[in-house]
Amino acid sequence: MKRHKFALCLVICFSSTQAIASSVFVGYEFGQMAFNGFKHVAGEVGVELESNASVRLTFLNVALSERHLSSSEASAVNGDNVEGLWRGAELHYDVPLTTHIFVSPSVGFYDSKYSHTVLDQTVRQKSTVAGVSLSYTNSGVFGFEELYWRFSFSYRHYFNPIGRTNLGDAVVRGDSAEFTPALFVGYRFK
Repeated sequence: MKRHKFALCLVICFSSTQAIASSVFVGYEFGQMAFNGFKHVAGEVGVELESNASVRLTFLNVALSERHLSSSEASAVNGDNVEGLWRGAELHYDVPLTTHIFVSPSVGFYDSKYSHTVLDQTVRQKSTVAGVSLSYTNSGVFGFEELYWRFSFSYRHYFNPIGRTNLGDAVVRGDSAEFTPALFVGYRFK
């Protein structure tokens, strides 16, 4: 029921912004999904305004693999036998610096869970976040003007950090901030 209300809210919001919006877009996130075997879904929906700024909602529901969590790219866990689930949504306001480069303040909420794969141990974090992203966006993927891609590098501060936690011999890092790359590919409805 909550998903239906959320979807209805998005439809109403997007339809009411048609007077000031030049396009509506929806994209799939390939970066985090590729690192984690494309388990679940992540993406973005948004509106591009007449001023070339945009408002977008990014959403993540990513099953975090043991390999990725302990890799040098993520550095979220020191040790083995820990996997996770990263769920959240973040609202961004993309301000153009140039035609293709944007800076985006953001606010959101994340619910993350880390579980030991052998032992019955779990730690969970629910937190509001605030951050900023630097993005490069371009269109014309494969010669189709409606297709776009966005590479975004985000800084995110957790107001309720997880804290350094042991799960078996593994250690879940307790950082209150993170830097995350993302690669979105999507379709722009004009």
